[in-house]
Amino acid sequence: MTKPTLSMQRYWAKYQLHILVVIVLIDSLAYSLVNQKPQCCDADLYLSEATNIRASGFFPKSGTPWLSSFHNYMYPLFLFLARSIGLTSRTSISMLQFALIFAACIFISIRLYTVLGLSAIQLTSITLFAAFFPILAFSGYLLTESLASAFLILWFGLWLELALKKLSNFQHYLLVFITSLVTGIIWMTRPSLMWVPLANLICLFVLELKIHTSLPSRIRHALGSALVTLSAVVIVALPQYLITRGSRSILNGVLHLDDWATNRVFESSVLRYVTNMSGCGPLQLIFSPYGQTSEALAPAHYNSSPIYRLIGFVARWCSGWDAVPSPLTYVDHLSIFPWILLSVLSGFLIVAPFFLVLCKRSASPLERNRRLAEIGLLFMFIASQVAMGITHGEIRYNVAGWLLAGLSLALLPEHFKDGFPWKRYATISLSVSFFVIIVGQLTLSLSQFWLACVK
Repeated sequence: MTKPTLSMQRYWAKYQLHILVVIVLIDSLAYSLVNQKPQCCDADLYLSEATNIRASGFFPKSGTPWLSSFHNYMYPLFLFLARSIGLTSRTSISMLQFALIFAACIFISIRLYTVLGLSAIQLTSITLFAAFFPILAFSGYLLTESLASAFLILWFGLWLELALKKLSNFQHYLLVFITSLVTGIIWMTRPSLMWVPLANLICLFVLELKIHTSLPSRIRHALGSALVTLSAVVIVALPQYLITRGSRSILNGVLHLDDWATNRVFESSVLRYVTNMSGCGPLQLIFSPYGQTSEALAPAHYNSSPIYRLIGFVARWCSGWDAVPSPLTYVDHLSIFPWILLSVLSGFLIVAPFFLVLCKRSASPLERNRRLAEIGLLFMFIASQVAMGITHGEIRYNVAGWLLAGLSLALLPEHFKDGFPWKRYATISLSVSFFVIIVGQLTLSLSQFWLACVK
């Protein structure tokens, strides 16, 4: 067991630059595949909102705000700023999004390589590997997931830095503030990622309780971090309130509670959803036992029984990992192959955060901190999966899950020297992949349009 492990580690060290180049080329190819794919719907609306900022002003003084009732302000603002510096075409903006994801990976790698015991090149390879799916699925489209991916990578990296680096009190609280600003930006980029600031608050609170010894110190630092975190999130969310205050209450304008209530029936009845631009079948390809169109999903179809809700949760969760009919945001070709191959890999990603935590570690303070950091990543992953299961299933809603799982999978080679349980990992991963594919195929069979179009 030891010799192959050492050989693999030497190979990783010797060819680290070659591996990085290959991963960069793969990510670049993934970006090129989607850059010119057709887009519609939300992408067009975001562009319209960015245009309206100039006409009405960022903070409208009266009348209807430029922002749609179910969007947050960050992504339209990003598009507005990109256009202000001359990036007016879709290609130029998507290249900027692609560059931001790369920049986030490189920035985090430079910040963390000393505490993770890897070179900056190796760590950049790891983060760019984790970013493959968001680059493939989102980077070429003008959608919130593209910008959110870059900031999600920053969040994961900053969390690892907080957990692993020994900092002064000032440096610690400054990093807590910056990390919380990043989580606020993620939320203000995509409303469905509202769980991110809450998960960050919980992780930081637990971190303070673990790294301090005396009870008064634990309470003082935990409350201090909570106050800093909430202050940072409020600062980022305040513009959303100021933009919508003339037309919506704070609960609806910032938290979108009315939108959640309106979509509850749709989300509880739909097991999968695809924006279908293939030309075969409707634009909204809905997989539901209650109907094939959104108009057919009447409130009477809402089934609140615990069994049905559990079945719906599992089906929607699987739809976040099953790449069929396509991992692309807007589907332009309904097919099983080759995307089912990506679904086969999903189990290896899903299982990775759990194996990362369960791997053996020494009892040194640094190793204990690394275990705590990995537990934090696992908690974030579980939170992302719960959020995935309670929304109508579309693979792009699982952006945080794919990123976290990819990062965990890329960090697993660190444990090779301790005798990694390959057989157990492979067996469990393949079983999970099989389950995802089977449930996915059952869900897809609910649409007559899908069945007709894939023949």
